Amino acid sequence: MNKVFGIGLSRTGTKGLATALDILGVKTMHFPDTRDTFKLLSNGFFRLPILEDYDAITDIQTVPFYPQFDEEYPNSKFILTVRDMDAWLESTRTHFGPGKGKGSERENRKRFRALKNLDQNWLRAAVYGTLVWDRSVYRHVYNKHQAAVKDYFKGRDNLLVMNVCAGEGWEKLCPFLGVDIPNRSWPRGAECDRFVKRSKREESRRHPLCK
Repeated sequence: MNKVFGIGLSRTGTKGLATALDILGVKTMHFPDTRDTFKLLSNGFFRLPILEDYDAITDIQTVPFYPQFDEEYPNSKFILTVRDMDAWLESTRTHFGPGKGKGSERENRKRFRALKNLDQNWLRAAVYGTLVWDRSVYRHVYNKHQAAVKDYFKGRDNLLVMNVCAGEGWEKLCPFLGVDIPNRSWPRGAECDRFVKRSKREESRRHPLCK
């Protein structure tokens, strides 16, 4: 295989997937947020410098662009993480708002409009079509993304669909990658947080343009 792309939406177990891939020896970056990466993606360039150092990336940087990554990196593998719809909607609501933090919906909308991180705002708009959490919009995007991914990879063997949040783990991932199942539990919680923090520090050292 060439590279591995986690193409599930945020809050579908992408952090756990990234940690698991790294444990298996697939050097992985979760949510690569160097300015270089955002600049290239927003200008239609998909040969990413970060993929010279890493074997896999996960989270929504891949979501709008999996067909382009498929063309740019032939023989790569793609993993679509999924989750129960109601649980996913609640998780995104608490993560993105307006249920996040205190204040009325109007105040939360003002807060989102005032966000200064233009790169992440651009990416969120590219994926969800809005900077403000909305149940009907997010539900539509979730269903549309799953259907589009499954249709794109129909008849091929380089897509794995897995529900990490429902307990699927090594028994699905390892055969897909052609590696042995490790003698340990699937990474969760604090272990995943430590992995992400460590990889972000490495990313900052390797890529001076990182925020």
